[in-house]
Amino acid sequence: MKRSTLIFISAVFCFLKLSAEAPVPIELQGFYVGMTKQEVKTIYEKLKADAVAQHINIESETYRDRIMLDNESSSISNKIDIMYNEEGIANYITFEYKTVNILFDAAQMSAEELVKKVEGILHIPEMEFNDTGMVKTWSCIYVKEQIKVSVDESKNIRLQEMKK
Repeated sequence: MKRSTLIFISAVFCFLKLSAEAPVPIELQGFYVGMTKQEVKTIYEKLKADAVAQHINIESETYRDRIMLDNESSSISNKIDIMYNEEGIANYITFEYKTVNILFDAAQMSAEELVKKVEGILHIPEMEFNDTGMVKTWSCIYVKEQIKVSVDESKNIRLQEMKK
């Protein structure tokens, strides 16, 4: 067999092997659509151990977990809200703006600067801007993974599974 044919067959084999592997999750601060409740609890324990905020606790329900992070005593807009499907798999994660300020060091950033930071973290060339007149959002849809990432003008970040 010719050397070039052998190289070609090896390249095709490597491509097929890589294609068959599970896609890398679209992840922010360890959270991603498709994670289990146990994985959320593990991240919560790590947040507590690392003392990322003055106030850290969790409210857990069957189809939802809320992790509260705050450097004040208020409970407004300080949650990471995780919604689960019937199998206990996260299909919707929202970082409210106070948690974004803490986890992404975004307190002094504008929404546009936060968008640039998220684009950098997720290697997105440019998020699409949409102004409905009521709210401004930037978003990106990962077609292969069926995940939408969005940031709104109030600096809330959302990862959500697209309807199949």
